[in-house]
Amino acid sequence: MLEHGNAGLNLGHYSNPAYDDLMRRAAAVRDIARRADLLYEAEAVVVAELPWIPAMHTRSKAMVAPRRAGSDGRRWQKC
Repeated sequence: MLEHGNAGLNLGHYSNPAYDDLMRRAAAVRDIARRADLLYEAEAVVVAELPWIPAMHTRSKAMVAPRRAGSDGRRWQKC
């Protein structure tokens, strides 16, 4: 989302070549564990620079009828 040139979601125009490289490498990796490692490294780059100040956090909730097959509501508890 914060990759350089992503005008749709990178509203602050964040730019870091190391972050971009990690994101490109992660997108090319099929091994989920290795991809997770690369994404963790990319997140660490952003967190270290903190290119924005979190001013608010939104939450959303969804109600799921218990009669709906396969839905016990637990999936939505993390929202």
